[in-house]
Amino acid sequence: MTNSDEEFDVQLRLEAREKELEQHKDEAAKEEKDEEAGNQPTTKTDPDGTVYEWDALKKAWFPKIDDDFIARYQMSYGSADTAAPVVPAVAADPAAPSASTGGAEQSEADQQAYWEYYNQYYAHYNSAQQVEKKKGEGEAQESGGPPKAADGTEQYDEDYWNYYYNYYNQNPEAYAEEEAKRKEEEEKRIAEEEKKKEEAEAEKKRKKEEGWFNANHEKSTSVYVSGLPTDITDEEFEEFMKKCGLILYDQVAKKLKVKLYKDKDGKNKGDGICGYIKAESVDLALEILDGNDIRGNRVTVERAKFELKGQYDPKKKRRKLTNKEKKRIKEKQEKLFAWRPDKLPGERPRSDRVVIAKNAFTPEQFAKDPTKINLVSQKMRGKCNQFGDVRKVKVHDGHVDGVVSVTMGTPEEADLAIKGLNGCLLFGRVISVETWDGTTRYDVKETEEELAARDAAWEKFLNEEEQRKRDEEERTTQDAQVDDTGQASTSS
Repeated sequence: MTNSDEEFDVQLRLEAREKELEQHKDEAAKEEKDEEAGNQPTTKTDPDGTVYEWDALKKAWFPKIDDDFIARYQMSYGSADTAAPVVPAVAADPAAPSASTGGAEQSEADQQAYWEYYNQYYAHYNSAQQVEKKKGEGEAQESGGPPKAADGTEQYDEDYWNYYYNYYNQNPEAYAEEEAKRKEEEEKRIAEEEKKKEEAEAEKKRKKEEGWFNANHEKSTSVYVSGLPTDITDEEFEEFMKKCGLILYDQVAKKLKVKLYKDKDGKNKGDGICGYIKAESVDLALEILDGNDIRGNRVTVERAKFELKGQYDPKKKRRKLTNKEKKRIKEKQEKLFAWRPDKLPGERPRSDRVVIAKNAFTPEQFAKDPTKINLVSQKMRGKCNQFGDVRKVKVHDGHVDGVVSVTMGTPEEADLAIKGLNGCLLFGRVISVETWDGTTRYDVKETEEELAARDAAWEKFLNEEEQRKRDEEERTTQDAQVDDTGQASTSS
């Protein structure tokens, strides 16, 4: 066959397939239209003789389950020695729906009730079957479902149908009681499991929050140091431990995690502990610092082990860090270990970007009117913007020299600002501008007396403002009363 013949055959098959799809679409559209018009037939018969029923709820055709269908099913799928099912003529209970009256003669509600009834029975039948021995084979046959033939096909024999009809004709109340009991036991079992699960979770949470834990010493980043001289200082011990790595910073205590143990009198006991950021520092300390001599004392360094001494007191448990604090600590630690290129020859320090302006104000001015702080900051930013990029402006309002620090983008821009602003006027005051030396701190912390005086002044200001508002309201009320009295006299 040539390629052209093959392509022609493929084309014919595609056209036949398209016609078939169109036919199905037309049939579906016709059925939908008939259903809307109320003309939908309830049954139809396939060429093989199978009768289908239309399910209006599911909008689909399903085989009609009746005696003929079951007989054909057994003849088609049963074993060679299995005859069609024999349904005994047992008097039916009105409460038990029957399948023989299904189809077009049965309403939709009756069909649904029948299948619900049958499914309930089938579940009970499965649970009621016992394991039996196959005749002549000696093998156990699993229970559940109708009896099966040697080839695995189901056999709906007379015993099966007798069980079905007798069960629903004679024991519908017993089954209902049994089903209710089973559901009650199932709900009770589920409730007990949920209760046990909740108790286990609560116990786990309590132990995690209040109980003591056994730390993994192998992953600890702390070392215990003993054999230290009793006259060693905190600074000396810190310098000694820094030889093997960066020391961890305690975010709660706001200091490095290095400590010398002291006795009741406050004297050094000759031992201490140090926490590193990296676990590698611990290995390095065990290798390098262990066995060192400090003023005739042989130092011993070992991995720290934390154990509970006495009764655990949950009140002494330290505050947990928030996720924000943990993130900040991690970023700082990563910054400490980050690679930074070496400074180029002649490169100026970062402190040269900061401009210090003095005599820009007096602290007394801000004490009288705190809003002037923003005015000074905005004025300095505007003047410095003429010379480059202004990164930050800070007014040190408590400093007696009236200091304002301005951070520029580059040292060269700072030089231009110093050259252009030194000796100029700011709110009638001559300012002096210079480069920051990188060490002087201009922040002034208020004393307790100054803080108390400022609070008292602020409270006085608020009281005076409230009194002013009340006086103004009283004057407005009196003026309104006078106006009303004058109008009344004129009209009389």
